[in-house]
Amino acid sequence: MQSSLSPRSSLLRTDVGHAGMSRESLLENWQSSPEESTATTHDLERRVRSFLATRSEPGLRRIDIDAEGGRVTLRGLVRSFYERQLAVHCCRRVAGVTEVIDQLNVQRG
Repeated sequence: MQSSLSPRSSLLRTDVGHAGMSRESLLENWQSSPEESTATTHDLERRVRSFLATRSEPGLRRIDIDAEGGRVTLRGLVRSFYERQLAVHCCRRVAGVTEVIDQLNVQRG
């Protein structure tokens, strides 16, 4: 008995995704729950804070860091424009950061 489907036609099915799951199932699994999102946000904040703490500038340890998704917001007071630039540059190097919002203020005088 011969199948009516050619060997190639089974590769072209559009209603089934990875491991035989439907597209709807994949989409539901892909969307994260609020608990997972919160955990990821806290993890990103922790990684950014840890990375800044390893730099040789002590002023970077006093920066407030907020993360939501991949967006990281830096707030606080730094001693120089160099510290400000360094903080932003370091944040961009952390895995998971997609955008850095610089709300740092440089101390005067």
